[in-house]
Amino acid sequence: MALLGPGEVRDNLVGGGVAFPEKGFALAAYLILERAHAAARRDEAALFLWNEHERTKAVANFRSLLARIRRVQNETGFELVSADREYVWLTPAAVDVRRLRELAADQSTAAIRELCEIYRGDLLEDFDGSDLESGAWLRTQRAALRDLFVGAVTRFLEREQADLESAEIEAAAQKLISVDPYQEAPYRALMRIYAAAGRLRDLERIYRACRSRFEQDLGVRPDGTILRLYRELLSRDPEDVGGPTTSIAVKTWPEPPILERPSSPTTPRPPGICVLMPPSSGGGPAFELAAALLEDVTIGLCRQRTFAVFAPFTAWQLGSDGPEGDFVQKHGIDYVVQTRIQESGGDHFLTAKLLDANSRKISWADRFAFQSGDPRQSYHNLSHRIVASLSEEISNAEIDRYRRDGDASAYVAYLLGMRALATLQLPGIRSARALFKASVKQDRGFAPALGGLARTLHMEWLLLARGEPELLHQAEVFSRRALDADPECADGMRELGLCFLYTGQFDESLEAFAEAERRNPQHADLLADYADALSLGGQPADALKKIDHATALNPLCPDHYRWYQGTIQYQLEQYEAAIVALSRMGDSSPAYKLIAACWAMLGETSKARDYARKVLQIYPEFTVGKWLSMIPIRDGALRRHYEQGLRAAGFN
Repeated sequence: MALLGPGEVRDNLVGGGVAFPEKGFALAAYLILERAHAAARRDEAALFLWNEHERTKAVANFRSLLARIRRVQNETGFELVSADREYVWLTPAAVDVRRLRELAADQSTAAIRELCEIYRGDLLEDFDGSDLESGAWLRTQRAALRDLFVGAVTRFLEREQADLESAEIEAAAQKLISVDPYQEAPYRALMRIYAAAGRLRDLERIYRACRSRFEQDLGVRPDGTILRLYRELLSRDPEDVGGPTTSIAVKTWPEPPILERPSSPTTPRPPGICVLMPPSSGGGPAFELAAALLEDVTIGLCRQRTFAVFAPFTAWQLGSDGPEGDFVQKHGIDYVVQTRIQESGGDHFLTAKLLDANSRKISWADRFAFQSGDPRQSYHNLSHRIVASLSEEISNAEIDRYRRDGDASAYVAYLLGMRALATLQLPGIRSARALFKASVKQDRGFAPALGGLARTLHMEWLLLARGEPELLHQAEVFSRRALDADPECADGMRELGLCFLYTGQFDESLEAFAEAERRNPQHADLLADYADALSLGGQPADALKKIDHATALNPLCPDHYRWYQGTIQYQLEQYEAAIVALSRMGDSSPAYKLIAACWAMLGETSKARDYARKVLQIYPEFTVGKWLSMIPIRDGALRRHYEQGLRAAGFN
């Protein structure tokens, strides 16, 4: 029985197909994937297959299905489905889904070859499935099996290939592209074997196919490793990659257009930053600590994902005064950070100055005390302070340049969008979305702006309180585009965590936030959202620690920090503290319902009713039940706690 692709039962004796009932294939998929090959009660299977019918009708339909299956099995002489008065089950007959799971765990060439043969398409490709118990069940199972296939073939293609035949690799790569054309592994594998065989025209073709597919279908660029691999393979002598010689001269082979945007007034790029080493002054512990600190600062700036940061190895060879003239122009350096070590009264200080690389004008300077014996946490806090100061000053300088010259780069549009998100109001959120779109229009692979688009959709979903699923669907699309553009993007992972959170996938959400924090542990906005995920996931004590950390990193924080803080304090029954936090918002109107609940829980009914009236003036259709059905809350006791406060405040 084949369930992958169009459902099919083949009689191997006569070599033909068997007219098996369509619902019979769905029953087989249900027994394998939902029941783990175990028998199912007949009434449960019936209700799964016909969820839109009443129980009696579903059971009658199921009885008719079993009769048709028995008739087919009697005519052909083989048995796939068995049943008694109470249960239904599959016989041990060969089913491709079972075999898929076995083969996916085996990385041998023979297993991958068979895997590619049996994966004819998605699970029950031609079957609608809309009347199954869960309309999403079939889509979920299709995605899971596809991911199983894609993961197994991808691992095969990415392992050491020296012992494999190129024909096997090519066949597996071509199959993977036909199933999921947005995986990069098969394109890389094909590029390597074509280069090794001297098939440079095929190398060119597959590279361009990859680039075209990503840019036209997804609006993003392939990962930079694809371009680097392409150039590397073209620059090699064919004998270096183990292939035969060719009459085509590699040096004359046309190179594709560079995917990175060039530095020019018509295609603005992210600001280029060069962090310089201080003069050594004889070295010593202070110099060694400063060197390590500045490397940490450079890494911190890289984590912002909004700058083009020169690697320390290059930057430190430029001397303490840094690059000038042609080098600045050629390599697109916009800002230089000059540093010095000073000693005063036995204490050491690191002074830092931010200069415009062209005019050499100083736009910012500061002095930071440090000691070679500083605790590790103090050292990291100092690094974060320097990164935060530099980021803010560069942002201000870029916006000032925009106001002066009117040249809004993708980076500037992104900055303006982030500023528009400072308050929790729909006009600001929609203005931010327009700015993020303008940023992405200039640079389709600018991951921070793609993440910003996802953020505006999440925030609008929260404020509208209408539970519109389309907003969350669009947010997930942009989150995944941000991760496609930059797989290490902490913001993309953070926005994906919010998508999981608002759809009630709490474990997946917390895993995504933990990964995002690993990528950028000093990202205050990320930590604030992590706190919100922890609170809705039923961990308010951990959430309070996280929001306190976020606020410490960003003391002049935007409104949503205070909203999260007040929400967590309400959960912990710290009602007075929650009111203080919510009252510190620049615009508290989005949190009026929570303030009303806090006053109600404190017994201040009059104040609670005042805030409830304000909420209904803004959102006249607001009801407790509708709001609680929209907000994902893992803990039933917490849900009841919210309901208690809101109803006590006078909401219906």
